[in-house]
Amino acid sequence: MSAYILLPFPPSVNTLYINVRGRGRATSGKYKDWQHEAAMMLGKQTLPKFDKRVDLEIEVGPGRANADCSNLIKAVEDTLVKHGILIDDSKNYVRSVKVSWSTEVVGCSVWIKECDDDVEK
Repeated sequence: MSAYILLPFPPSVNTLYINVRGRGRATSGKYKDWQHEAAMMLGKQTLPKFDKRVDLEIEVGPGRANADCSNLIKAVEDTLVKHGILIDDSKNYVRSVKVSWSTEVVGCSVWIKECDDDVEK
């Protein structure tokens, strides 16, 4: 089984959380806004549920000039888990993640491919 999912351009892992005096770490406003936009986009798509190990292929469109594509993975993985598409993003469920830039994608696309191997978790 496989699935193709579209998301908005993800925020960098460096901007997901902020430190709040007296409270500690908190979700940033930027991340909350992105989560809301991602939820709206996911609500318009047919979403499968994967209960086996998967490989993820993430493509991000042209975004911020100095963005680091490896810093964009966390928000995507956490959103897939939050919306029940993946059970978890640990090594028990995500075997590999490939991320790359693409001039053909607006925002972010994710190919989720169920693994067909019998590798131990």
